[in-house]
Amino acid sequence: MSFLGAFQEDKHILIHFDRSPAGRTEEHFIGWSVPGVPRIGLPRSKIGFFIPHIGIPTFSAETQTRSPSACSSALLLSFLAKTTKSPVRSISFDTAIMGLGVTISNGCRIVHGQGSHVKNPFPEIPVTMHELDAGRLEDHGKSYCGQFGYIPFDHSLRLPRHVHIGFSQEEGRRIFVTERILVLNGIALVELNGNIYIIAPGSLVTIRPGVPHTWTACPPGVKLPDGMVSDGKFLMVYEYEELTGFFPTSQTNTFGSVDEYEKYEGSLEDIRFPKLTGDEIVKEATLIWGLQVTSLIS
Repeated sequence: MSFLGAFQEDKHILIHFDRSPAGRTEEHFIGWSVPGVPRIGLPRSKIGFFIPHIGIPTFSAETQTRSPSACSSALLLSFLAKTTKSPVRSISFDTAIMGLGVTISNGCRIVHGQGSHVKNPFPEIPVTMHELDAGRLEDHGKSYCGQFGYIPFDHSLRLPRHVHIGFSQEEGRRIFVTERILVLNGIALVELNGNIYIIAPGSLVTIRPGVPHTWTACPPGVKLPDGMVSDGKFLMVYEYEELTGFFPTSQTNTFGSVDEYEKYEGSLEDIRFPKLTGDEIVKEATLIWGLQVTSLIS
C-alpha cells in the first residue's frame, strides 16, 4: 500500500481505492460516527463507512501539514490496510468542514465568514447555508445539554468576568463547562484571558472550559472591513455544554481544574468589561475576520 499524497475536495472527505485487476476506482467516505451507520445523501455509486476512535488528519497537499489533534497518515493508512482489501490510491480531506474558523492560543474558537462552511444544498433554489460548527466530526463527540437562550446587548451592559462550572454525570464531578455564543444583528466584544476581540455578526465563539471571559456590545461608530458600522447593540444567543451558572472571577489566566477556582468576594464593578471608546477599541482590540487574526488599524 502506498500513500500518494493528499488533495482537497469541496464538500466531502474521500478515500480512493484501486480495484484490481480491472483498475476501477471506488470512493469511500470517512467521518466521525457510529460504525455501520450509513451516511445519508450519498450517490448510489458511493459507499459510506465510518472510522471509530480515530482522528482524521487535515492535510495540505503542498506542505503535508496536519492539525495537532489529528492522527498521522501512517495510523490512518494502517487502519485502512486492516479493514479493506483494495490498495489506497489517494486521500482527500474536506478542510471546509474540518477545522472551521480560527482557534486562538487559549483553545477558544471563533468562526466567521470564510472560516465557516458555506454551501448551496439545492442548485435550483437560491438558499445558502453557513455552517459554523461541524458537529461531532469536529468537536470530538461533544454534546450540548445545558441552557440555551439569548441576551439583547447594548454597550452599557458590561458583564463581569466569569467562568462556567457544572456537574458532569458521566464523570461524577464538577467541571468547567464549554460555552458557545452566536453573535447576531450587531458587533460584539469579548474578553478572553484579558484580551479583547471584535466579533462580527454571524460569528460563533466557542469558549474553552476554564477560560475567564466577559462580553459587551461594541460602542457606536466602529467600522468593519465590509463597511458595517457598530450601532452599540447586538443579540447574543448562548448555549452551554452542561447546566451551569455564572462564577465571577478576577483571574484572567485559564483555570486548570475546578479546585483552582476561588469564590470572588469583591465588587462586581471591578471585574466588569472595561469602559472603552470606539477609538480605544480600534487601537487595542483584535479582529477575527474570516480566517484572519488582524486589527482595525489602517
